Amino acid sequence: MNLLPKVLDGTNYAMWRRSMLISLSAKNKLGFINGTIPTPVEIDPKFMLWQRCNDMVLSWILNSLNQEIANSVLYVETPSEIWLDLQERFSQGNFSHHYQVQRSIVELQQNQDSIFTYYTKIKTLWDELKMSSPLIQCTCGGMKQLTNNEEKMRLSQFLMGLDESYSAIRGQIMLMQPLPTVKKAYALLCEEEKQRGLVEHKGNEQIHAMNVKRTGAGSQRHDLSRNWMPANPNNQPRKRLHCTYCEGTTHTVDKCFYLNGFPVGHALHGKKIQPRNRQKFSANMAETEPWKQGTTVT
Repeated sequence: MNLLPKVLDGTNYAMWRRSMLISLSAKNKLGFINGTIPTPVEIDPKFMLWQRCNDMVLSWILNSLNQEIANSVLYVETPSEIWLDLQERFSQGNFSHHYQVQRSIVELQQNQDSIFTYYTKIKTLWDELKMSSPLIQCTCGGMKQLTNNEEKMRLSQFLMGLDESYSAIRGQIMLMQPLPTVKKAYALLCEEEKQRGLVEHKGNEQIHAMNVKRTGAGSQRHDLSRNWMPANPNNQPRKRLHCTYCEGTTHTVDKCFYLNGFPVGHALHGKKIQPRNRQKFSANMAETEPWKQGTTVT
């Protein structure tokens, strides 16, 4: 059974210790690591019950360690011994961890993250720093002043990492009297971010509406101009028509009215008439070949 999502790897002892204490407290098993539950003698009727709980806590701790660390404490018999062993080994480098967390806080920038994401990152570092160097608890007035100073330092760190686009609201927060808490500043920045989102969304809607209007007008003009064009669905070049009989350019010889007759209702319906080119041709033939017209040349 794994109590923790992340195992101890030697670099995260402070977070691992805190998470393990919470988990063991929830299971009502803290007494097995702080020594408040002593080991009974083997002839004690409760020894078997203690042994079973002891082994269960041992398995929880071993499963929360990486393979190398787990192998180094595999043969330790009680959880309290493992706890002390890990504390002696990994708490010695606490200052290095403290330094690294402090540096991460100073270097942290929003970098266009949301206010929520940025705040979550810096708060995680603050909590980690607090675990590595907790404040001494007391009831004197100096403790309140120390807490206020820490709150001011956190507010400064939080505001310094904001993007320049929040410089206006940052200046307003710094001028507030008294200074707001970090949580209050976070709430104000979230409200500012929300207002910006609404303005940006409204602007995008207006731009979209204008684009749709332009597109609709352009399509309408295109449709009107297209209606005046002859129908040509395949958009292919039209073939030139030519009648070899009358030399017309609007039909072919198989549909020529001079050969097939004019339709009913036409002014020339029922009349046999030749096209102009044929009339000229017939006149020329009469002059050059008069015998075909029944006349004699003298």
